[in-house]
Amino acid sequence: MPPSQTRRERLAQVFGQDALALCRAAWAKDAPGLIREIEAVHLLRQVLVQTYIIRSDARGRQVIRKRDAGVPPGQLRLASPLGPQQREGDGRISQGPTG
Repeated sequence: MPPSQTRRERLAQVFGQDALALCRAAWAKDAPGLIREIEAVHLLRQVLVQTYIIRSDARGRQVIRKRDAGVPPGQLRLASPLGPQQREGDGRISQGPTG
């Protein structure tokens, strides 16, 4: 993570822009339907909705910003790229049946 608050905010904005671009591509009319069925794509969209706000600026351009407040409580918020079954566990990633 960048040491300064300004750089962390800029990095969060870049992450949001990238996530938005990926979601728009996944839900585009010409995108294969299978892409929208991938769990990671759904999780990315959910994190995007929970973490960012998309508004239009004075020129009509869409601007994405990180939410300052109003995100769901910790037990409801997605804060991990892991699947739901891993998020409900103790935070460790299983290494399979022997892990």
